[in-house]
Amino acid sequence: MDRLRPTAISYRTLGADVAWLRDLLGLRGIEPEVGSPLLAALDIAGRFSAWLEAPRGDLARDGMLFSGSLDLAYLARALRYASVSPSFPHLERKLKNLAIREEREVTKDRSETFELEVGAVLAGAGYNVEIKEPDVVLSGDELWRLACKLPASDSAVTLGDRLQDGVKQCLDEEGGLGLVIFGMDRLIGHRDLLPPAEGISASPWLSFSQPEELMTELYRQMFHYASTLRSQSDRLIRGREDTRFRGLVLVGRTTALVAGTATHAASVKLVPRDVLFGTDPVVGPEYRLVERFVATLNSIGGLNTAHAL
Repeated sequence: MDRLRPTAISYRTLGADVAWLRDLLGLRGIEPEVGSPLLAALDIAGRFSAWLEAPRGDLARDGMLFSGSLDLAYLARALRYASVSPSFPHLERKLKNLAIREEREVTKDRSETFELEVGAVLAGAGYNVEIKEPDVVLSGDELWRLACKLPASDSAVTLGDRLQDGVKQCLDEEGGLGLVIFGMDRLIGHRDLLPPAEGISASPWLSFSQPEELMTELYRQMFHYASTLRSQSDRLIRGREDTRFRGLVLVGRTTALVAGTATHAASVKLVPRDVLFGTDPVVGPEYRLVERFVATLNSIGGLNTAHAL
């Protein structure tokens, strides 16, 4: 499960998706606060087409905000893609807690936004989705209970704590299979990959000549964190004993330049329970779930790869 399928989505299309999200927020009576990062990200995302004419203009003033705006655009696209799902009315009720990636501590709203992102993609993949304990619950071919984590520290012990918490969340619920989903956005080295930003410390204008170069770098970082989490597996006594726990999935996203064009990229890494615990290899239903997750990411657009460790 290791593939690269770039799907180009124009900034004008992303702008239309953001306009759709903004209209949806308005219909639901949700007004972002004046001066909030969310409102700024909505404004930037709605003017992405201007980036083509002025790549070092006001849209580039804050690289992390631009990247967060691109995240927002892809969330809008994922929600629009999922809007035909029977689960969509449930998902849109969670929009009141919408928040974007920022360089600060992970907030409850940002965690709930990550749950919404995961839920929207999986609703688009054909699952029935509910945002409830442990975090996201799927029904379809199997019943899945997903615990979603947004780690802010790269400490092995802290990552192990978050994994241990996620395993407990999954297994405390009756029935179904469990996965812990890690959103790695806060730990990825975005500063080395983002377009340069005015007024902040940033790398020189770095542009990958081929998409494979970007994905190789993103894969390298994801592999590092997957290996770190594997080093904590001895702590997962309950997860080892209860085969309902099927492993963990890392989702890492960034924004970088490929051949001079700002590009959204995601890498999805599955660490199944047999790899996590060093047991006999078994191809379980978690592989099918991750395949469907990545297939939907590919339909939404961008550079996406899936890897099984």
